[in-house]
Amino acid sequence: MALRFTFPFLGLLFWLLRGGVASAQGGEVDLVSLEKRVMTLSKSVERFDRDAARFLEKDLLPALMSPGADSLILSVFEARLDRMDEMNLGPFPDQFGYARSAHAGLVGDSLRIPFAAWDAAVARALEGKRSTRDFQPLFSVGKDLLLDGVFHRTKGVEWEFDGPMVMAVPESGPPQLLMGPNGTLRALAKGDSLVIKQTGGHYDHSMGRFEGRTGRVDWGRSGWDPNRNYADFGAFSIRLKSPGLSVDSARFTTELFPDPLLGQLTDKVRARERDEKTGKATDVAK
Repeated sequence: MALRFTFPFLGLLFWLLRGGVASAQGGEVDLVSLEKRVMTLSKSVERFDRDAARFLEKDLLPALMSPGADSLILSVFEARLDRMDEMNLGPFPDQFGYARSAHAGLVGDSLRIPFAAWDAAVARALEGKRSTRDFQPLFSVGKDLLLDGVFHRTKGVEWEFDGPMVMAVPESGPPQLLMGPNGTLRALAKGDSLVIKQTGGHYDHSMGRFEGRTGRVDWGRSGWDPNRNYADFGAFSIRLKSPGLSVDSARFTTELFPDPLLGQLTDKVRARERDEKTGKATDVAK
């Protein structure tokens, strides 16, 4: 059974949660050509990241050449890279990002977004002549998104979503990631975190924001019973570079008072970065 989510502000949704990888053109896969393509990509990637190049040769290539490899993934892989070349999407991180996601699909990892849905979004994004910056966030998150639900990362904070996710490519503008309607949003920093439960919304990469519809935070991390001490709120917006939540109107339920209270809610993550030269740790700028 496919899951369907309705988001009226978007023109196009992909929810291919079952079935094969998007549009293979038939015929047998030329493994010799495929191997040459991976090695060519590896040489290009090596100029940027030697570890990434080794991954392509030592991990991806054996997965592609494996007798049990998914023929549908094999059939779209080379075509996607060729199209990225045509659209001036470079070997790193864009083409490498797609290669990492293909590897995740080939080795049978448990994916937050099924590879079929991911590849359908990639194919749709590559159909027309659109700005390169529209596609880079789609490819750069690649494997981290599919495997761990990580959709945004800075030096001090990693944002992830645990729950249903759908990749969408509107008729214009960058790809968008739709989340929910009932999942958990987390900002994870060393020694601290922000957790918003019972939430959903969408990630706007161009603005660096998460636009949520509803949510709940509780005080379980502070030792209180999370089922009796929490705050519920409506629509909210988070600037992901500054890991914090600010809501003008929230409904507080606590075991300290018999009735819920209304008020403002602020919850911030103390994210810290360490200078590689001096070793000194400082708070991330808010």
